[in-house]
Parts: sequence; C-alpha cells; structure tokens
Amino acid sequence: MKYENINGNDIHPKLAGGKFDYSLFDCRVMSHVDFARLYVQNHMAHFTAFDDLCDASAVLTLLGRMPVFLRPVQTAADDVRMARNDWAHCVFAKWDQTNFLQRFSEMEHLVKTMAPAIAGKLLGELKDWETKGIKKVTDMCSSLQRIRT
Repeated sequence: MKYENINGNDIHPKLAGGKFDYSLFDCRVMSHVDFARLYVQNHMAHFTAFDDLCDASAVLTLLGRMPVFLRPVQTAADDVRMARNDWAHCVFAKWDQTNFLQRFSEMEHLVKTMAPAIAGKLLGELKDWETKGIKKVTDMCSSLQRIRT
C-alpha cells in the first residue's frame, strides 16, 4: 500500500537509498478516496473524487487490484486496462478493426461482471460509442485513401 499518496506524506524527506521514512507518515485513511489512493501508483493518486476528472487508468487499476472486488471483476478490469494503455500510449501497431472490436467486447464483459443490475443502460451507451468509433475509423481510412490517390 502506498501511504505516501495520502495526508501529504510524500513531502517527507527520503532516507539514503531513496526510501521513505514510514515512521513519519500519517497513516490515517480519512475517506474512500484516500483508501483508493493507497492502491495506485504515485503519479495516478492526484484524483480528488470519482468523477469525470478521475483518470480511467486509475479507476481500472483500482478495480484490478483492490481486494474488495471479486476475481472476475479484477480480471476483466485488468484486460480493459491493458488495452487502454496501448490506446492511450499510441501503440498503433496493435490497433486494427479486429482489435478494436475485441476491446469493446472486453469492456462489455467488465460492465456485465461488475454491474449486472444496470448493465443494459451502460451497454447501450458503449454500443453507441463502438458504432460511432467504427464510423470515424472508416471515414479516416477513406480520407487517407483519397489523399494517397
């Protein structure tokens, strides 16, 4: 757990070798956000709420690592996180139509595993994004084809 991510613990000077002196830390977990920050990498711990500004990678990391989530949720979240990282870091060699559709399938699986009671609404939105994404990619390919000729 990364207690340096809460209560300003990251400002304490480090010991020789670059390790924190944990005896100086305030380890009180004051909120659900503090609790979540214990499970993410330091650069991901700057969120203040679970809202639109909270990084998707941080949320997926939490779903995949926090022991409160069942193993199927953790596995599904890890699958989505790995694909999200390839997309966010522009690993274009891994993105083709088959991969694109597979990633949507993985996101659908995560939604169904995590929130079966509200899956219908979320899956409808996800399908809309998938459809619009395929149209965008198709339009871009057509444009590139016209430019080349």
